[in-house]
Amino acid sequence: MSKAWNLTSIWNESLDVDNQREVVARDYAWASELGGSFYDRYWKMKGRIPTTPPNLRARRKFQGGNLTEWIVLQILSRAGVLKSSQEYITYEGDPMRVTGKADFVAGGEIQLLSESDLLALPESFAAVAESIVTKLQESHPEGLRHVNIEVKSCAGMMFERYELAPSPQHELQAFHYALNTDRPTLLIYVSRDDFRICQYIILPDDQKLLKR
Repeated sequence: MSKAWNLTSIWNESLDVDNQREVVARDYAWASELGGSFYDRYWKMKGRIPTTPPNLRARRKFQGGNLTEWIVLQILSRAGVLKSSQEYITYEGDPMRVTGKADFVAGGEIQLLSESDLLALPESFAAVAESIVTKLQESHPEGLRHVNIEVKSCAGMMFERYELAPSPQHELQAFHYALNTDRPTLLIYVSRDDFRICQYIILPDDQKLLKR
């Protein structure tokens, strides 16, 4: 039997798995592509394999984003307001079909669920989650309006930029969800460095975004 086992190498090897979508031709655009490069979108829709795919660091950032979303999911679940996760929202009109997956849909009566009903969080973070739910109950005793929620995690430096204004591309993605469900979308930025958070409310009748 070896003296010790190597968690580091197994961890790194597991995180280095390429979990990007398979590149195939398609007749629709992803909501996350709205406001982005037309050139890049055209070739993606044609199924062209990118010559510079995401590197290992970019893929690890993606996994960090998944972890941030998971924490938000746990808080919404504890409040009893999570309605769905990764729900497809699609526009079928002209000039082309656009689809995307809203991170979360949430709303309704707030009720703190017991720990036994949910996946356990670290003790300190569980206390934070409970405090968030309690404050939501106090400020919204009538319950929460149903909304879409789009979570974007980023480095601290980018977060300071997003505190001033959201990314135009993120705005259009969030507006796609709002317009096609007739409910607001909360566009939420979370700093991976220190868990600062800021939010923008994207409304389904925003004429400025509709004309963009």
